Amino acid sequence: MIESGQLTKKKTDSSFIKRHKKLFVVLIIVAVVVVAGLIFMTGMGTAGASTQPPQTVTLQRMDLEQIVSGTGTLQSSMTREVTSSLSYDIIDIYVQEGDQVMMGQLLARLDTSQLDSDIAEVRKSISTAEAQDALSLSQAERKVQDAIDQYNIDSNRLNNEINKANTRLSNAKSDRDSAKSDMDNKKKLMDQANAAVSSYPPDGDPNHDPVEYAKLVQAAADAKLAYDAAAAKYESQVASVDQAQTAYDTAVQQRDTTLRQSNLSIESARDAVNTQKLRDSASTYRSQLTAYLDNLEDCEIVAPVAGTITSMTAEIGMSLGGGGGGSMGVATTAISGSSALFTIEDINRLEINSSVPEYDAVTLRVGMQAEVFTDAFASLEWRGVVKSISTRATDEDGNFSIVIEITSPVEELAIGMTAKINVITNSQNNVFAVPYDAVTKNERGQSIVYAYSPEMMFPEGGDGARPGLGIGAGGGSGMPAGGRPGADAATGPIGTPIIVETGMETEYYIEISGDGLEEGMLILADPEGRNVSSNTGGGFMFGGGF
Repeated sequence: MIESGQLTKKKTDSSFIKRHKKLFVVLIIVAVVVVAGLIFMTGMGTAGASTQPPQTVTLQRMDLEQIVSGTGTLQSSMTREVTSSLSYDIIDIYVQEGDQVMMGQLLARLDTSQLDSDIAEVRKSISTAEAQDALSLSQAERKVQDAIDQYNIDSNRLNNEINKANTRLSNAKSDRDSAKSDMDNKKKLMDQANAAVSSYPPDGDPNHDPVEYAKLVQAAADAKLAYDAAAAKYESQVASVDQAQTAYDTAVQQRDTTLRQSNLSIESARDAVNTQKLRDSASTYRSQLTAYLDNLEDCEIVAPVAGTITSMTAEIGMSLGGGGGGSMGVATTAISGSSALFTIEDINRLEINSSVPEYDAVTLRVGMQAEVFTDAFASLEWRGVVKSISTRATDEDGNFSIVIEITSPVEELAIGMTAKINVITNSQNNVFAVPYDAVTKNERGQSIVYAYSPEMMFPEGGDGARPGLGIGAGGGSGMPAGGRPGADAATGPIGTPIIVETGMETEYYIEISGDGLEEGMLILADPEGRNVSSNTGGGFMFGGGF
């Protein structure tokens, strides 16, 4: 009966625990806290009978990274707003928000009825202008031929006149030459007759015959008359040659002048033809037609890039440019030509626009690697690179704008999410590193750390205390004379100093190197007690963990 009762009670207790499980857990936690507090206060409240071991870290190799952090909103690295500058109504829409579109895909169509009418009218104007230009060119080419024909007529006529004048000149020269020859002969006869008179014996000479002498004198007089007539004729022929020469020269000059003028007329007519060929009275209309045809093509609004329609304001019946009424009997809404009808974004290519202080901005370079995190997926990490850095401060606080492009797949992410970025500006792999407070300076200004083992604080045989829990050399206060755990009144920190070289620093750690460092050794985490603070119980609190 007793065993049975005991069994029943156990079963009843188990059921009670199950029904009050949460309460039971809370009571356990409270009990643990109370016991721990009593133990701690008992240890702190004794007459200084114990000493806490120093705070240490285990030296190990690690990978260090210097980072620049920031936050921003996820946005697409490729965003295109589709607008239209035309003032026509939307009559068809072929997509909706959230649709994936390809480059060149038709998004919407505008009403082209007015545009079709304008195109027909301007084509008619082009035809009329081209016909008028063709007629003017034909007339100009006819004038060229008329000028050439006139040149040929003038050339033939004037050359004939020159030929006639040349013939007359040649005849006059021939007559002149004949007259000169006759004059020369007559002069010779006259000279002979005069010589005969002069050589005849004078009067009183026995050989002088008056009758014969009278004949000679008469012959000389006749020869003189003949010579004078021949000389007069020669002079007349010389004058005729001069006249014929003048007539010839005049004919040549007139021909040259006339033909030169005719040539100028031909060139002027040809210039008119060339000018007419260059003239295009329809050019203005063609420009209008090109603009109309471009507008006609633009009435089919297509996607300029591939992506996702993330927003749209386009509606059937909407009047673009704020003009006109609706088409197809649909009430209209006017929209400015500069407003986006569709916004297309590539949701697979995301970036983050963030802002960093100037002292961080100077450490950044385009192409640096970055880590990306979001609150929505706290356990996931994305990779990225620095895409751009502003060349000047972008706000009054001196911050610089940076853009991080995400390079890893972004299926889980969405545009508009808040993201945190860590840009890795420097890194060191597989190096020794310790917290900042573990590194101090010796009297020579060299960087040192302190290697520690429990035997240093509680040497063998010292007060019979257990290592790590015994009474320190500082007396009954429970605290070494140095005023902090791990310190000795005579030597300062309890540990072996090791001279080190410091290297890269991160937010919490500093790289160290030097002889005497071994992986796994204990290093005093705070040999100078920079993280020690007093409490009212007479004990001490230490920052960080052991």
